[in-house]
Amino acid sequence: HHCEDDERKKLFFRRYALSIAGVHHWDDETLLIDLDCCYLASHQSDEGRVWYYDRNTLAMLAESRINRPQLNQPQQPFITARDAMLRQTVNNIVQLPLDDVNLLYANDFMQRVITDAQSKT
Repeated sequence: HHCEDDERKKLFFRRYALSIAGVHHWDDETLLIDLDCCYLASHQSDEGRVWYYDRNTLAMLAESRINRPQLNQPQQPFITARDAMLRQTVNNIVQLPLDDVNLLYANDFMQRVITDAQSKT
């Protein structure tokens, strides 16, 4: 019931359903969606927004068992999906706003991430 009131999030996740390897709880309010090549973090109060984390960045954050950082408030710098597409980068932390303007960037970005990962295997 995590994003049952957030249609955009539901549609966004449904688009990548076949790529989802697992879903985990990061904390009481955050679901972590494992896509093999990366993670998507969905915070309950973060309507219309998802966070992309590369595997290395998330592994470092997960090592901190006490005081796990909130994934929707990154302590390190992050860029938006639009910036990531312009810079042609797919690493670290990327904010994926799902409003009308940014949804296309979010989907293009995720397509690039998945395509890049598939080309490396």
